[in-house]
Amino acid sequence: MTERAKTPFVDIADPAVRDGELCGRTDIAAWLRISVQRLDAMRRKGLFPEACTPAGIRPRWTVGTARDYLKGLRKFVEKPEDVTEGK
Repeated sequence: MTERAKTPFVDIADPAVRDGELCGRTDIAAWLRISVQRLDAMRRKGLFPEACTPAGIRPRWTVGTARDYLKGLRKFVEKPEDVTEGK
């Protein structure tokens, strides 16, 4: 039996990794510190951007898309616009 070739881990947090490089579900889940199943659930609910690869093949995203997603989460957490005190 032949062993499947593993794709190298893409460290999204590494600034040396360019925004245009592709990363997979396991890379993103590890970076967000969630399970791959949770990431899949987020995708089904529309809480995570669509993959840039065509349907029918392994989903991949650009590293820049993943980083932009986290920037958006940080902005929401740090400066919630809909919350007013005293109401």
